[in-house]
Amino acid sequence: MHPPLERLAEDLRAANSHFIALAIYGSPAARTTLITQLRALLRGARAVVRVTVSARAPNPLPTAQRAARPDGAPAFFVTGYERLGASVWLAAMSALNIDRGALTRLGGPIVFWFAETQLQRVMRDAPDFFAYRGGIYDLRRGTR
Repeated sequence: MHPPLERLAEDLRAANSHFIALAIYGSPAARTTLITQLRALLRGARAVVRVTVSARAPNPLPTAQRAARPDGAPAFFVTGYERLGASVWLAAMSALNIDRGALTRLGGPIVFWFAETQLQRVMRDAPDFFAYRGGIYDLRRGTR
């Protein structure tokens, strides 16, 4: 398997709702494979709710709130940032900065999936959110 992915799965099984992780992937195809593998690793331990941001919905909080489950604490996987244009990207980063506290009250841990080229932009455009995160998981193949 992939040791950083196994570590992320272990952390998600043990995490409370205050856990925000950043998962770094190499390509959208790799992300799809990683999410499939991670779902398998979490099967029976924690449900997964996928939230996709878009130009129409750059803030993941409202969608995640609608998908939250009162009967359990799912892990939320937030994807789609690689498809946002520059102005929508800034709106999305502003939402992460503003709503970072509310995101931790959803009832489960959250994994934000960013392409490797986006990490520097997240640090620059959402510094408060970046500082708030619980871990960075480098899931690119061939890396530590």
